[in-house]
Amino acid sequence: MKSYKSTLLESFKSLEPYCSHIKLEFGRDVIEKDIRWREKQIESEIPDSIKDLVRANGMSVDFSWTFKDELLVPEAMEECTGGSFSYDLNNMSLTNWSGWKDSFNNYEDYGLEEAPKYKFEELFPFIEIINGDVIAVVVSGDDKGSIVYLDHEGEDLIWGCLGRTLKDFLDGWISIGCPGPESCYLAPFYDRKDDMLVTDVDNLDWLKFIEQPK
Repeated sequence: MKSYKSTLLESFKSLEPYCSHIKLEFGRDVIEKDIRWREKQIESEIPDSIKDLVRANGMSVDFSWTFKDELLVPEAMEECTGGSFSYDLNNMSLTNWSGWKDSFNNYEDYGLEEAPKYKFEELFPFIEIINGDVIAVVVSGDDKGSIVYLDHEGEDLIWGCLGRTLKDFLDGWISIGCPGPESCYLAPFYDRKDDMLVTDVDNLDWLKFIEQPK
């Protein structure tokens, strides 16, 4: 896993003129003892892809931004008013994640007609979103390593696949400035037909569609 510090800094500089709030902070470097200690605390093995991420990028990343209210945003992107990418190895917990187990095991009680594509035990939470949704890593089965979005209010628990690997997801998502990660913010960049994020946009070119106040 590569370091994303320089790419995040580029996103920061590109987004800053459009934002009322923007923040980028990194934690200290990780040592293997940090990872072993956290695994002991949560009583679970952390997926290799997440361990590689923290080894390359540090204990924590905190990147967030919010567009200025007066910006003119195209209708197709009007939901995309901000973004964030954050994790903190010190605060990694499975407490909230355990609440999802019933949704998977008793999906019919939640209005779902079909069983979710994955079992609860086949997933590990990566990003817990403020609206209650989760971005998770598939840790076993044919899709091992894939990154999926779990929607706690959707017609299907699995809103979509965000990447075939954590690296694929982060390479694309960070390159467009980490919009969201709520699904309504990601939607303008999501190809429902191919079930993937469309992030072949270099240097945040999508910002050219945003108009600054005159």
